[in-house]
Order: sequence, then C-alpha cells, then structure tokens
Amino acid sequence: MKWTNFDFKIKKRYIYKFVRSIQAIADDVRLHFDYNGVQVLSVNPGHVAMVSVELNRQGFERYAMLDDYIAVDVNRLREALEPFRFDDMLTFKVEKTTTRDKDKVSRCDYERHKITIVHDKKTTWFLTLEDADKCTYPEMDLPNSATVENRDLRQLSKLADETVSFNSLENFGTEVTTFDSKDEELNRVYMKVMLNTGDERIPQKARSAFASCYFEEITKALPKNKKLEVRYGDNYPLDLMFERENGIVNGHYTVAPRI
Repeated sequence: MKWTNFDFKIKKRYIYKFVRSIQAIADDVRLHFDYNGVQVLSVNPGHVAMVSVELNRQGFERYAMLDDYIAVDVNRLREALEPFRFDDMLTFKVEKTTTRDKDKVSRCDYERHKITIVHDKKTTWFLTLEDADKCTYPEMDLPNSATVENRDLRQLSKLADETVSFNSLENFGTEVTTFDSKDEELNRVYMKVMLNTGDERIPQKARSAFASCYFEEITKALPKNKKLEVRYGDNYPLDLMFERENGIVNGHYTVAPRI
C-alpha cells in the first residue's frame, strides 16, 4: 500500500451489493483500486471456490484514480454499513493509522488504515487488516454456456444434499441434476436449459459435478429473479457470471468440480 489518505463517495446500495456478492465466498479480501473502479479476487478457506467482483467507477459520485489496495474483513465492512439507509450517499474517508499489538511481550506496532463512513451526522468506522491473500485467476477454456434463473438454482441447491451436476445434451441443451447417496428420489433431473450458441465457443460433450453447499451460499447473495450465465466443461471448474445495478456491480463465481 503506497498511498496514505484518500476518500470517495458512493451510494450505499452499490457498495452493499458489492460486499454481499463477496461474502458468499470470502471474508478477508484485498480491495484493489484502479482506473476502472474497485476489484476483488479471493478464494474461500478450502480453496474450492473463488469470487471475482468489480465495483465500476461509474457508480461513484467521487472517485480518485489509484493503483493500490487495502485489505478488509468484508463482515466488518457490512456491519459498518448497516446503520445507513439503502439510498444514502456515503463518504468514505481512508486514513493511515498505527495500532499496537496487545501482546505485552512483542509490543509490535502495525500500520493499518481507519475507514470512516459518514452521512449527515451519522458516522461509523472500522480498521483495515494488515493484509489478505493475493490470488490469480486460472486460465480456463469452458466450451459450454447456459443461462439459468437464480431462483431455480437456489431451489436446486436446497434439494441436493450432496452435489449438483451440469451435463450437456446432444440437442445443445444442458441437463441439471441433483445427487443424494441417502435418498434415491433426489437423484433426478431438476431442469433443462438450452446452451447459448451465439458466441465463438463450440458446445462440447461435458459433465461436471459440484458440491451443492457452494451454490446455496452463492444464490442467497444474488436476487431471486436474476438471470445467470453458467459456463462449464468436462470435469472442469464452473463459472457463474452475474451483474447487478445495471452493471455497476459485476463478476463471477468459480467452483472446482468433484472428480
């Protein structure tokens, strides 16, 4: 972190939905600021699921172009946002500060940032983390793409005790199934959707299965009526792409398959 103090201005609705999208997968993240806005790329503790989300600079009332990051606990950030109304215009003040380790033996000092959130006479604040893990996004060739309703995927994740499978069909369709080793009645086709064929990808025969618990967390973080693009391959990770607030918040979740 090269810079010290800065501030920005944005409606709560935009940053709240940005934070909520991250919380489905990660807690401690790096918020990277650049010309385009704020980006997060982070994995869950088990390194099975990844989230990549951008808060576009078009959503900011005031934004200073930076090329650096701060590390935050998104749960603390969400708590700091709670007292404000959804459409309040919030001013964020980021100031460098020094905190001392409570350990009486080490007595180490740490440089962090204090983030103060202000609207009218109401103020909340929290401290950033020292740092968070840096992630890189894997290069993947996912040939199959389908569009699904989030409410359908949410219902499916509730029905499936163990896995959710995406299987390509000969008629350019996608079959989504559930699997439960204890209850054979749940091992059934839940929905069928057509593959998207309007881009350069050529649909291929593929089948991938994923732990249903990740879909449950992801779908809870997104609106029920949201359309999601799902990209998958044969025993490859799945990409679940979304956007919110007309593209102000956009990104994707990546989930590793069960092989």
